Amino acid sequence: MEDQAISSLDKTWRISEEFSDFYPIKTIRRIDKRGLASAVVEGIKETNNDIIVVMDGDLQHSPGRIPNLIKWIKKGKELVICSRFVEGGDPGDFGFLRRLISFGATFIAKTIFRETRSIKDIQSGFFAFKKEGINLEELKPKGYKILIEILVHSDFHSFKEIGYKFRNREYGDSKLGFKEIFNYIHHILSLSYRSGELKRFIKFGFVGTVGS
Repeated sequence: MEDQAISSLDKTWRISEEFSDFYPIKTIRRIDKRGLASAVVEGIKETNNDIIVVMDGDLQHSPGRIPNLIKWIKKGKELVICSRFVEGGDPGDFGFLRRLISFGATFIAKTIFRETRSIKDIQSGFFAFKKEGINLEELKPKGYKILIEILVHSDFHSFKEIGYKFRNREYGDSKLGFKEIFNYIHHILSLSYRSGELKRFIKFGFVGTVGS
């Protein structure tokens, strides 16, 4: 790991800086900036590496999967996603409400964005990709979901999803709440407007209504 963009309030940056004495880690301390997705974008901009791995640091995403992600990138895949919804995958012990919210969020995104429809787990926060394949200046995410933004603003043609089990959280609380749901909706609307998909969606919806 070479770069970490940290906006946490739990002093993670201190631990990261201590590790930098022994490992090639660059810590980016974000003062008065919030949002996991924007931290990821900042980290992508700062790194000189072409292979980027995005994951949570709370061990819900197993670091043991990283070599497999990188292996597939080196085999020629441009984007490799650890997926809960392919063979070998498991979404973990989510309650009914959270599963319902996840289903609704996925349905909305896949309805609007054509680039997401061939991906099973577009809400995944654990994936690797080639930096050269994304339009970095177009990335303007909100909240903590970044994969959809990357799918829409990239030139990737080769994908791979590998199954993994989402681990239960051992410490801390989930980010999912009304604020993050609002941020997600805001993000989808903003992204659909910026990408031109909202205009296309309204246009074809209007044509379909007139035709019927």
